[in-house]
Amino acid sequence: MTLRVVTHDTLLDFTAEDPATVIRAVGAVLNDAGTVTPDYVEAMLDRETQYPTGLATEPVAIAVPHATAGDAVLHSSIGFARLSPPVAFAEMGTSDGRTVDVGFVFALAVSPDEHLGTLTSLLRLAQEESDLLSEATVEAITAAIGRALR
Repeated sequence: MTLRVVTHDTLLDFTAEDPATVIRAVGAVLNDAGTVTPDYVEAMLDRETQYPTGLATEPVAIAVPHATAGDAVLHSSIGFARLSPPVAFAEMGTSDGRTVDVGFVFALAVSPDEHLGTLTSLLRLAQEESDLLSEATVEAITAAIGRALR
């Protein structure tokens, strides 16, 4: 299945108070693009409260919200948001309330067999790709993410 990168001008330097606002915004763009159903957005929100996805990567921390509601994924896709200022997400693998100030959000809407490979590529991208910090257009961001996923 071909992976589609989805973002919008409004998600570049996006301002939000909390992770739920970010996930809803990225989820809405995925839904509007026809890659997920509204149920998937709610499933991402539910999963984020139980299993946080904030990762303290360098130079920019990321979050990778996703869900296991496979029938709600219509086309494999990744939604992207660049946050300004960063938003505190609960840190993955912790239960003590630790947070990381996330600058990039990659909302994954992929099948279970695509999940690990996609996540690995995105981690590498976050650690190596400074273009995501400076690019000003949706097209340039989409191209940078697409290159990382090849």
